[in-house]
This record gives sequence, structure tokens and C-alpha cells, in this order.
Amino acid sequence: SSTLFVKLPPSVPESSNVAALTSISKWVQTVLEDQLNADGSGGERITAETEPALKVAIRHVQKGGRDASFGFLEFASHAAAAMAIAAVTGNENGGDVLGDELAKAKLELDLSGTSCYWGTASKAPTRDEGDADERAAKRFKFTPDTRTDCWFCLASPTCEKHMLISVGQGVYLTMPKGPVNDHHALIVPLTHDAADDGKNIGFFANASLAAEAEQVKTTLRKFAKDVLKKDLFIYERAINTKGGLHPHINAIPVEPGLGPTIQARMLSMSMFHLVEVQNDTIAIRAVLGDEEDWDGGYFYAEVPSAGGAGYKRLLCKLRASEQDNNGRKMQVPLQFGREVLASVLKKPELAHWKACEVAKEKEEQLAQGYREMLEKFEKGSS
Repeated sequence: SSTLFVKLPPSVPESSNVAALTSISKWVQTVLEDQLNADGSGGERITAETEPALKVAIRHVQKGGRDASFGFLEFASHAAAAMAIAAVTGNENGGDVLGDELAKAKLELDLSGTSCYWGTASKAPTRDEGDADERAAKRFKFTPDTRTDCWFCLASPTCEKHMLISVGQGVYLTMPKGPVNDHHALIVPLTHDAADDGKNIGFFANASLAAEAEQVKTTLRKFAKDVLKKDLFIYERAINTKGGLHPHINAIPVEPGLGPTIQARMLSMSMFHLVEVQNDTIAIRAVLGDEEDWDGGYFYAEVPSAGGAGYKRLLCKLRASEQDNNGRKMQVPLQFGREVLASVLKKPELAHWKACEVAKEKEEQLAQGYREMLEKFEKGSS
């Protein structure tokens, strides 16, 4: 759902119900803006005027011809609603609005005792049809892969070994086919099945691989900041495909300060339950919970903060039996991370790797350049 139910306290007079609910919707919209601009560097503030994913509307209700003491907050996506309910109630399932948050809002009316829970959407959410860049990205159509061997297994004849950057204990670093830019990298397990038991998939299914991947991500993040003067956008789509999945993590350098825009665009484009992990200290494996809670896989992203000093963690965990509002199996688009960047950068061709393919000679040059720069950086850092 992308709708929240809001109930006013009995202390609010009936004549003020509409005004009170309207002020709450405006305040919650400000809360969303604050969430995206937190840890900012003083740059231009992202608002609902410039980013439709942050817009919040109020749906008033009448009972017996009178304005009811409750209403519904309508969001652009489930992800935006989830971020809002966690921020204002301190609980992802909702509850009483936090008194401290209301105090900071400095609303004209005393709304202490207001409660907020998940509601029922008036209609199934749809993607933002006004995003011209997203529509343009959809015009790029490619035939599906017909491969029978795994591209990421080093023993496979289809593996592009000339794009390797480094090989570690349990993972290796490589450039992808059709990179977004000259320093787009993939972190890939040496084994095809990352999971210890072969049931759940993705890096978080194997503690040792996840730990090694964290070390690589830390190095790449420092390399991006110190050498490239950029932030690092990271994501992993750990969801089985028809041909099976060999897990891999995308690590893409982006311009400093672009993180909040990327996060806002993710909220706008996601048709799945993508939420921000509010607790910075909790491990993602703990958030995933029992294996049956994410037997359909997960999508995970680390989006740089505006100031570049840290990053926000976004997660969607899927049940194999989970369905969307239209009764279809819940899915995360195969190229979702790239589609988001394509929309943000206004370069529709970036949405699919096949549109960014270069000749093998160019691939070798890019990989060699990246390899030499990273080795030099690591030697200087040791």
C-alpha cells in the first residue's frame, strides 16, 4: 500500500478536522524532504516541487455530512509511505505519532495523541507517467540472453576474463559488459551459489562472502572519494532469473551530492516494498530475518548521503509467494538500478548494458586502466 491512515485525537474540535489533517499532510511531506536531505552538505535542498516522489496528498472523509476526525495520506509509492510512517511513529507498522516529532513541527493546532497506521489505497499505485526520461528508457528494447553458461563463473568459456580487476579469497572484482561509466565495477563470488545451503541467494546468504564484499566496498568507496572525487552508488539484485543467478554487486561512482536525488528517484520508480533501514547499527542479515521471510530474494542499495560522508541503506525482501496489488508475483525489474541512474542522469541509454557495449579492445583498455589506478591507490594506502 502507498496509503497511511491518520486518526486525530479527541481534543481536536470537529470544525478543525480538515485544517488539522491538511497540516499533517504538509508536515509529513516536510518530514520526507528532511529524510532525503539529512546529512546534507548545504547544497540545494530537494523538495516535493522538484521531486514528485516526495509529494503527499490528504484524502478527507465525511461521515453523515460531517468532516471525519480521520483521513488518508496518499504517497507516490509504498517506499515513501514506509519511510514516512517509520519517521513519524518510530515503528514500521505505525502507532501514535512521536510527541517529540510533533513538537518540532510547531503546528498551529495541538495534535498530541494523533495516530498513524497503514491504510488501504484508493487505487493501485502506478509508475510516474510524467517522467519523460523513464519513458524514453523504455524505448530501448533488447532480445533476451540465450546463453546457457554462466558469465560470472571464471571456469566458464563465456566469462569475460579480460575485464578482471582483482581476485580475492572468495570474491573477485571485474568491470561489467556495457558499463555505466569508466569505473563501474562488479563484486562477484568465485562460487556460483553464494548460499551455504543453496536455498537463499545473494551475498547476505553467506556470512564470509558478505564480510569480504564489505571490505571491497570500503576500498572502492575510498578510491572513488580520494582518486575519482566521486561518491559511490552500490546495489545488489539477489533475485533468481530463468537461467539461475550468480550473485553480483554493482558499484558505480557518481557525482558528489547526487545521492539524495538517486534515493528520491528510487522511491518514485519502485513498484515493490523498498524501505530505508533506519537503524545504522543493525546488520542487514538481521533485518532480512528468517530464511523463509526472503525466500524470493532481495534488492539492496547503499545510496551516498548528500555530504558524501556516509550512505543510506535501502532494502526490499521478497517472499516467493508475494504478489503485487494486481495479483501478479512481486518483482524487482532486472535493470532497476541502471534504470534509476538513467532517469537521474537523463541518459536513457544507460538503462540497459547492451546499449553501452564497447569493442573488446576498449574493454581491455578500461579494465587495465582501472586495475592500474586501483593497485596504485591500494599500495599508497597500505
